[in-house]
Amino acid sequence: MKIRILTGMTVVLVLLFSCNKDRDETGKLIFKGVKVMPALKSVYVGTEKNSTAASVTHVMHTANLKLDIADIWVSQGLVSENIADDFEWHKIGEGNGMKAVEEILFTADDLPVGDYQSIKINFRNSIVRVAVYQSNISKTVEMSGSLDEESCGDGSIITQYFSKRGNHSLQNGSFHLDAEGEYIRGFKVKPGETTTVYWKLGGINSKLTDCTFDWIDANGNGSWDCGLDQTANFNCTVSGPMWTFGVDDGEVSPFIVGAVSDIDGNTYNAIKIGNQIWMAENLKTTRLNDGPSLMTREQYQKYLEENPPAPPPTPMPPDPPLRAIQNNDPNLFPVYGSLYSYTTVATGKLCPSGWHVPSDAEWTTLTNYLGKNAGGKLKATRLWHPPNQGATDETEFSALPGGAMIMVSGVHRYTGYGQEGYWWTSSNGSARIMTFSSGDVNQVSYHTTGAGGEDTFLSCRCVKD
Repeated sequence: MKIRILTGMTVVLVLLFSCNKDRDETGKLIFKGVKVMPALKSVYVGTEKNSTAASVTHVMHTANLKLDIADIWVSQGLVSENIADDFEWHKIGEGNGMKAVEEILFTADDLPVGDYQSIKINFRNSIVRVAVYQSNISKTVEMSGSLDEESCGDGSIITQYFSKRGNHSLQNGSFHLDAEGEYIRGFKVKPGETTTVYWKLGGINSKLTDCTFDWIDANGNGSWDCGLDQTANFNCTVSGPMWTFGVDDGEVSPFIVGAVSDIDGNTYNAIKIGNQIWMAENLKTTRLNDGPSLMTREQYQKYLEENPPAPPPTPMPPDPPLRAIQNNDPNLFPVYGSLYSYTTVATGKLCPSGWHVPSDAEWTTLTNYLGKNAGGKLKATRLWHPPNQGATDETEFSALPGGAMIMVSGVHRYTGYGQEGYWWTSSNGSARIMTFSSGDVNQVSYHTTGAGGEDTFLSCRCVKD
């Protein structure tokens, strides 16, 4: 769900989950807010700027949100793209009026036991941001707005559905994916026991100073006037979810939020599958873990044009470690990550410290553990061309069709985007491929060097040492 108050703020819901239909016994479920980001001393020296004779611009931090939740429901059904809402939903509570996040508390004492996979929240179309002044974090102001970003708020209902497949709305009788990254995992309700779902503003390690924005106080009265005042210049020094969900049900979750960060500061979730811990997304780093930057293939070609090597018979110099971005399109990078040459993999310095590019044997351990339809269990359920054979993403590995860059007739060409995903192993030239038309994970081999240099660029996943 994207909630804005005349802003660009994204709300990300992250939970934890998995289906057993034993209705003979019941358990208790509590849904509650927890204390939000602490009021830490600001690392900035906030200013107030006169932009006109009347208006004043204040630099602010978001400290909390007030929401008006009509009710919350849970289901053992799995919300997914293009399926109908024919689930059995169980209400765990209803609200009356706006409350700050840490004040929200809903409870159900007689919820059927089992593994729950989805949650439905009915919001009333209004919201208040509680913001603090950067120059004085003990001073607050409340800024009203709406969930639909079109008004100052009203009593209409906006419904969002969350599952491990993302955040959905209901359109024309079936679910429509609104945000893949705003998701929950399952939680277990056990007979006679209490399960608690915690809801927190910000990521696991969020600080008050992570994000700032300007409040343009149109008449300089120090109070928020909805429809008159404005916000602008949002800046976050640390990227991450606006919401984090956690579940205390006595189970150890295989999904690890914020498991590791690379040298560029990209943070990766991880997933435990069998006895292995894998990154749950493709590697994005633009540097080796000891600091050196990786030129893209296009940058290196330009460098050679500007710094031509000695003519034959002097051999071409070996290529340095390189990377590429699918179709050379920067918009694809945040989703699919980088493609890397094998020279880069062979440095042994591509993954963050404590992690490594998996060997061919480690990939085999993964696929043997998953058994039949291993590729389907690993593939994401969206972004692949149809039919995306076998895709369930039940492991939450979320393999994507990032394609590759290979040499064809002496020319590097991008290929496979949307239809195929390729991942290097650390075993000389060996890689794994998944396709939109199969639920298998196949082994392929490539030349690690070619005439004039490296000839294959593939995605990488890292596995924990």
